[in-house]
Amino acid sequence: MGFFTGLDAESYDRQYSDRELIGRIFAYFRPHRTRVAGAALLTVALAGLGALQPVVIARGVDLLVQDSQRMDVLLGLVGFMGLYGLLNWAGNWARRHLTARVIGSVVEALRGAAFRASLGHDLSFFDAFQSGRITSRITSDTEEFAQVVQLVIE
Repeated sequence: MGFFTGLDAESYDRQYSDRELIGRIFAYFRPHRTRVAGAALLTVALAGLGALQPVVIARGVDLLVQDSQRMDVLLGLVGFMGLYGLLNWAGNWARRHLTARVIGSVVEALRGAAFRASLGHDLSFFDAFQSGRITSRITSDTEEFAQVVQLVIE
C-alpha cells in the first residue's frame, strides 16, 4: 500500500502512440492559435527586453564613469528601469492571462469530450466501473494535463 496505489491503469484505458497523442493535443489547441501566437510573441518580446536591460545599464554606467555630473544619464537610467519594470510586469501579466485562458478552454473541451465519451457507453459499462471513479479520473487527469502544459509554457 503506497502513495500511488490508485494510479494503476484501468481496463478501459486505451494505448496511443506518441504521434497520435501529439496530434490529438494539437487539435484541442488549434482553435486558440491566435492566443497561443500572442503568448509566444510576448515571450519573445519579454526576452528581448530582458536582454536589452543589461546593455542599456552598462552603457549608462560607462557614461556616468566618464562624467559623473551627467544628471540626464542618471535620470535616463532611472526612467529606463521604471519603464522596464512596468513593461515587464504588464507583458508577463498579459502572457499569463492569455495562457490561462487557453489552458482553461482546452481543459473544458477535454472534460466535455471525456464526459460525452463516458456517457456514450451502455449501462453495462457502469455496472463494471463506478461512475464516481470515472468522473474523478476525468477531473484529475485533465487537471494534471493543465499543470503539465503550464509547466511547459513557463
